[in-house]
Parts: sequence; C-alpha cells; structure tokens
Amino acid sequence: MIRIDFAEYSTFNKCPIWWQNFVLGTLNKSPPVTWAEKNRLLDDAIAKYNGAIIDDSHPEDVDALEFETEDDFNAFRLIWTIHG
Repeated sequence: MIRIDFAEYSTFNKCPIWWQNFVLGTLNKSPPVTWAEKNRLLDDAIAKYNGAIIDDSHPEDVDALEFETEDDFNAFRLIWTIHG
C-alpha cells in the first residue's frame, strides 16, 4: 500500500498537475451538482487505478490517496500528467 499525503497543499492550485488534471478531467465529463456526487465520481474514477481517496476531515477536502502498489500510483500519475 502506498499513501500520498495531501496535507502539504493548502489549495487545489498548489496540488500536483496530475491531481488537478484528474479532478478537472473527471468532473468536466458530467458536471455534478453536490459534493456527494463529486466525491462519488472521483471515487469511482480512481478505483479504476486501484486507488482510493481518503477524506478524514471535510467532504470537500482530500486528505490522502492510497494505491495498492507503487506501480498503480505511477501509472495513475503518468496518465494524468499526460492527459492534461
């Protein structure tokens, strides 16, 4: 299990480009209305890469990402770095 902590990023704009591309690309396909819909879309999309979003605080924040293996994370990061 590999965990990527998002605590060091104070805003979305300070997050890595691969994360920004993933969020914007996923949510632009079918714009959700509520935080619950946004979270469901993101959870479903990241699960395709054997990953999970960890939200221990607020529903609109991401505390961390977890992937089953480092290869899963590297594939996710590579695809979404190029995708944007």
